[in-house]
Amino acid sequence: MPNVTEPRTPTLWASVALSGASIALRIAKEATSDVPIVRQILGVTVNIVDLAEKIEKNREALHALVDKTATLAEAINNIVSGRIIDEQVTQLLERLTRVFKKVEDLMSKEARKSNIANKLYRGLFIIQRETEKLSEELDNEMRLLTLAALLRVDTKVHGAEDYTDHQFRRLREYEVQTLGIITERETEQGTVRFAKARVEGTSELMVVKYFQSRTPQHRVADDLGHPDTLAAISSLGKSHPNVARLYGLATTRGATPFTVLRAGVYPVSQYLLAIGDLVTRYVAWSDIELAVLGGAEHLEHMALVWHPRSYDSIVVNDHGQPFIGAFDDLFHKDVLPAKDQAVDMLFALGELKDVALDWGYIHDEYSDLDTCDEGRLKSLMDGIHSPSPILEQVWARVHHEELSVHWKWRKEPREHWSTINSTEQIKAIKYMHDVHARWVVSPFKQNTNLEWSLVAEKEIQIGLQSVGRLGRDTTDEEEHLSHGNVDVVFLRNMRSWSNHDVYHTLLVRLWCWTGTFYAKCSYVITLSKSIAADISHILDLPDDGVEDRWGEAIEIFHGESTVTMRMV
Repeated sequence: MPNVTEPRTPTLWASVALSGASIALRIAKEATSDVPIVRQILGVTVNIVDLAEKIEKNREALHALVDKTATLAEAINNIVSGRIIDEQVTQLLERLTRVFKKVEDLMSKEARKSNIANKLYRGLFIIQRETEKLSEELDNEMRLLTLAALLRVDTKVHGAEDYTDHQFRRLREYEVQTLGIITERETEQGTVRFAKARVEGTSELMVVKYFQSRTPQHRVADDLGHPDTLAAISSLGKSHPNVARLYGLATTRGATPFTVLRAGVYPVSQYLLAIGDLVTRYVAWSDIELAVLGGAEHLEHMALVWHPRSYDSIVVNDHGQPFIGAFDDLFHKDVLPAKDQAVDMLFALGELKDVALDWGYIHDEYSDLDTCDEGRLKSLMDGIHSPSPILEQVWARVHHEELSVHWKWRKEPREHWSTINSTEQIKAIKYMHDVHARWVVSPFKQNTNLEWSLVAEKEIQIGLQSVGRLGRDTTDEEEHLSHGNVDVVFLRNMRSWSNHDVYHTLLVRLWCWTGTFYAKCSYVITLSKSIAADISHILDLPDDGVEDRWGEAIEIFHGESTVTMRMV
């Protein structure tokens, strides 16, 4: 009776190992479609392993050779994985392929049926010598391939370090692989394109900026712009984690000038809308807004301003880290009027919030203001604490008028809830108010001596209590709004507002904390020219004013209101 505790024989072990190797090699072969010659090596090795399984199990020298070819095939795949294969490495791979074919031929010959005498002769005098020779050839070729790969990597690393221009890499076109257009901008001579790219020698995705001319003779320098601005703020001492950094420039000998930036490659709206859970998306939005404000404030310390064309001027990386300044939207502060820069930034951030969170209720109606929104607007105005005489005069002029009103409501966990530390939040919130003040003039100043740390700390506490409540059902008591902040702003001489072609509006906004959620509502009231003229007279404004895209914004009132009305 055989001993059941006796270890497995080498031939049995070899059989099991070969079966496992065959499966692994087949998987690797299917996954290596981008390097044909490696795919060929793996295919030959699969055939070698399959042939080995047909050979009698006592042919140990053959099985040892097969085991080596399988191991080396996987090593080859690992060596070239993720690399650009140059001519030298390709030649070495071709030499290895020829040796693998020799092993395949040997295994094919041994797998054929032949007489016992011939097999005995080959087993005693031929097989050992042939397997040793092929094994040595495999070892030699693998050493050459490994050495070439290591030298190539070392050369690339040192080349990247040595071939720089004031700390920025000089890159050749073949070192940059574009992966898709992020955005583009038309000029008179052609198109400036920004694409996500992979740069040889790094693992992170970057942004490459290049110009495609409509005429071959056109010089692209002016259209592509100069990287001096980003270069000036990309040093260790001046960079910011949320501002794009210059990484590299095209060599002067290259056919196509380009620059490579360290920045996110995904539009921020794409990133946020991919987050299904609303509360998680809210926190992500808040993190992004506060980080962007921190980056914009940092730029102002270097006399630069961020002037976004839209909210997707913000891009994020694979980890959700936002970046600004990647799309030629950084300017010296003296180039742009402070109001234009402020409003463009505020609108980009405001529209991003609308895209990310949506307004829960949006409605347009034409009615007198006392009955608008089932009387909620009247309740809001009646609940204002200590209304100023100016506000009372303005409201007395408009509240009986039948006017077009665009209103919207939204529940939120809070105005600012973030994983960013409170110190950075305080700085960002204060900067946001500073930017807002560049657009909205406050001739009737109220609450001018705000302690921003206390304001931010209060908002943070509200966020800690309210996060997670968004989207849940609330009780009748919870939906009766209570204490809130109200501001009333007169906007005149505007060319557009909330997608309406209007010139004059009255904006009333409420931010209210109910104890379970944060509510925000906005009423945009369209005014006739005669009513706007009357309000201008009450506010002692000149009859003529600057008429442009943003017009003039005058804050009439900012204060508190006790609101007793049910949410929509």
